[in-house]
Amino acid sequence: MTLQAEKKQGLGGRGGVILLTLFFAAVVTATFVFTSQYTQAETPTPTTQDIMQANFAAISTAFGASFDPIEFEAPENRKRIRDALESLSKNARQLSEHGKDLDGESKFLRESFFRDAADALRAYKAGYYPESRFVLHQMIDNCVGCHTKLPSDSGFEAQGSFLIGVDSQKLRVADRVRLQVATRQFEAALETYEQMFRMEEITPQQMDLDSAFQGYLEVAVQVRAEYSRAAAGLRLFEQRKDVPGYLESRLEAWTRALDQLAKNPPPVGGGLPEARRLIKIAREQSVFPDDPNALVYYVTAAGVLHRYIDSGPKQKEKLAEAFYLLGVAESHVNHSYWISETEYFLEIAIRMAPDAEFSQSAFDFLEDLTTAGYSGSGGVNIPADVKDRIEELRRLVEGPAKGI
Repeated sequence: MTLQAEKKQGLGGRGGVILLTLFFAAVVTATFVFTSQYTQAETPTPTTQDIMQANFAAISTAFGASFDPIEFEAPENRKRIRDALESLSKNARQLSEHGKDLDGESKFLRESFFRDAADALRAYKAGYYPESRFVLHQMIDNCVGCHTKLPSDSGFEAQGSFLIGVDSQKLRVADRVRLQVATRQFEAALETYEQMFRMEEITPQQMDLDSAFQGYLEVAVQVRAEYSRAAAGLRLFEQRKDVPGYLESRLEAWTRALDQLAKNPPPVGGGLPEARRLIKIAREQSVFPDDPNALVYYVTAAGVLHRYIDSGPKQKEKLAEAFYLLGVAESHVNHSYWISETEYFLEIAIRMAPDAEFSQSAFDFLEDLTTAGYSGSGGVNIPADVKDRIEELRRLVEGPAKGI
């Protein structure tokens, strides 16, 4: 996924106490999921729980203050907030180190959480207070990134206790649903999306900018496999009189695909063959490479692939192919500019099976994404360390037979 030129509005400035409470729930929920359910690794130990509690306290100070720019930047508060950010960064590092035995994707998300915490601290120390606040508010994407890959009956479900007394109706709808997904309140998230589709004060264009349709499909299809409900929800939106033409064509394609999947859902344990079939259909229905009309099939394929990888396949080349196909699917599904796993999945596939038939395609795609991501009005400016990594992967794919 290429880097987007324009950053969307995050969580800043709206209902700080409410968001703080929800964010606590997201961080703790994600930590439990990382350590117990999705990863098939260690059960949370007292040490891990100690780290989570320390993160809780640090976020309470730093994240809470970040909703008030004056409080966040006030000289008399800087030591307190800096200490909290240092604690958050330290404990996020420990959390990432506790995940050394986790699967690659969960490790990626933990390490991303650590990098964000470190970036928030660096920005604050340097006096870049708006940047520090922005990073803190975007850290929620790590929670969303994990939870939309899990079946709805998996993971830590005690988040309700964090929400007692919270008037979430005061949140902007797009922010509310984002946090509902992050805290694994999937039914509430679907209801909020469906409520949004009926709200005339929110234009279809704004919903599109907020990635409401992609988010809805991720929860309804990838997490819940509720194809008929997703089709009904989109048809509800279609009844609006202000739907622009470009969205009408997408909605028609999406509902048609959902109807087909409702009649013939992916078989349980379909694995690689089913994922290949779904991506083949998506490609056949795409008029151009990033055609959003094929989104439903890519979302469904991503869900199949996540479950296949989670099952722990023993054949290395098949696992590598699953990561390659997941990279392809995620490049169409992912709508977070803050955290993108596409490049990571492609790199895993190449390193795991550099001699496989698909490795050249994986490398070509990764190289294109990297070049586009570091391109702008000033030309192509790829950092030296990124260039080195691309060249290393090129050598792996081309191999010694070509004189490398």
